Amino acid sequence: MDLAPLPATADTTNQNWLALFDAYRHVITPLRALGLPTTIETSGGNDVTIVSTLQDGSYLSIGSEGPLPQNPADVKSWTVHRGWDDAPGRAWVYDSGNQDADGPHGAAIAPMLGRIVHWLLAGRRAVQEGVPDRLGALLAATQPQCAPGPPAAETADAIDRLVDAGLLLGVERIENGPRMVFVTVQPATIEDWHAWQDLIGCPRGEVSSHSASRFALSLGEWQATPIRLQGYGVPSLLKQHGGAR
Repeated sequence: MDLAPLPATADTTNQNWLALFDAYRHVITPLRALGLPTTIETSGGNDVTIVSTLQDGSYLSIGSEGPLPQNPADVKSWTVHRGWDDAPGRAWVYDSGNQDADGPHGAAIAPMLGRIVHWLLAGRRAVQEGVPDRLGALLAATQPQCAPGPPAAETADAIDRLVDAGLLLGVERIENGPRMVFVTVQPATIEDWHAWQDLIGCPRGEVSSHSASRFALSLGEWQATPIRLQGYGVPSLLKQHGGAR
């Protein structure tokens, strides 16, 4: 599996850093597999955070209710925010320590990583290129070996695994034909729809509305398989956001 390099700030000669890196490897490795240079950063020896560098010069900082504990088993919740070295302020991506939608997930790692992937897909043209291809490679590396099947069936199974992992939202049905995969979704937000469009490489403006604007269609491909994406309620979402692209 191809991993992003460690950032220059990685203190690989420090025994405490090496111990922390090893302790949080289960969080760091998936992020590096997605192409994000990721490391452990410490301040004063006690303030521990996981930091992933993005291509636009910003970064994602992963912590808990405060700094990460020395032992990952002591994590009670996860926080993720986007920051900039040359500008004040930060933008929240995930917080399972509050009472909102993220709250029920607590210390679970998969929902937190899933939110990061979803966020990267929704904004990947401006933030991080190559995420869909790396997702395919990551899935291939983590799935048990099995006899090859028809390409469309394999792609449908791969998309289904992304949905099961909470990395893509709003799916209603996934079907595969001989050469194409048909995906039906009912996204709750325009960002969810854009994440699906980004996955299949379809420009956000390319939408065909049908059936009295009840649903929209987008065509693209993933893993070299054509994808027909049908989104119920998308025309109204686009209208609410002024034809958001």
